[in-house]
Amino acid sequence: MGNSVIMKWNGGIRMTDLKERDRGLKSIFNLFARSSIKKLMVLYLIMTLVEVFLFVYWVSGMRKVNVILSLSELDIWSYIRLFYGIAYLATVFILVKSTSEKGSNSVYTLRRLSSSEKDIFIAQTLYNVGVFVILWAVQLVVILGLMVYYKSVAPIDINLGLSIFEAFHLNWSINSFLPLSDFFLYFVRIYSIIGLGMVIAGRAYKERRGRWDALLSPYLTILFFLNTSFLNKIVGIVFMLMMTVLIYQVINMVFYNSEEEMA
Repeated sequence: MGNSVIMKWNGGIRMTDLKERDRGLKSIFNLFARSSIKKLMVLYLIMTLVEVFLFVYWVSGMRKVNVILSLSELDIWSYIRLFYGIAYLATVFILVKSTSEKGSNSVYTLRRLSSSEKDIFIAQTLYNVGVFVILWAVQLVVILGLMVYYKSVAPIDINLGLSIFEAFHLNWSINSFLPLSDFFLYFVRIYSIIGLGMVIAGRAYKERRGRWDALLSPYLTILFFLNTSFLNKIVGIVFMLMMTVLIYQVINMVFYNSEEEMA
């Protein structure tokens, strides 16, 4: 057919429609990134600097009093986990304020786009999930770097003891960042990231309709606890059940009740 545009159908959906939708999703994703990425990078930089300073100061204090512990015995890991929890909540706050606040530039721009509310929800969820994965990765890299530093300044007899990976296994404060062979903890953390990403996007969806509610609030305490405390399988299962209910409510609201709410 020469240079003419060929319309291909796949289950009733034209390929040109899919490409147009893909461009729309990328535009929305970029909009959310521009609205918060700089604030998030500053937050993670501050978190890193504070943790590094605190760790070095802590280690120097131990060396002055000739108290040298193995990697798994360091009390400083509990404080590292606490700072991570604070950064986690700050990330939630930044995402909520910059992508769902009524009257913000991002909301105004979204109203001018031709994309559907469902596409906006999908793009925002993907962005939120990506942000929390980055936070997890940054914290893990910081912990690994601090461990390498500690082994470089610790006496030989300490270095001959537990390895870095064994420290992750024995210390509950850092275990969930790298659970090693405990795949259940990996699943819980990933599930919580996906769930929270959807909840924040769902909250923004309701705000754009002027129907703010406390969809997010009851789970912030739970998420903070899970990211700053010991997590066993029973607590993890209960948490996933609660998150499943919330995810179902969000999906039902966005994908099945959107037409009713717009009426």
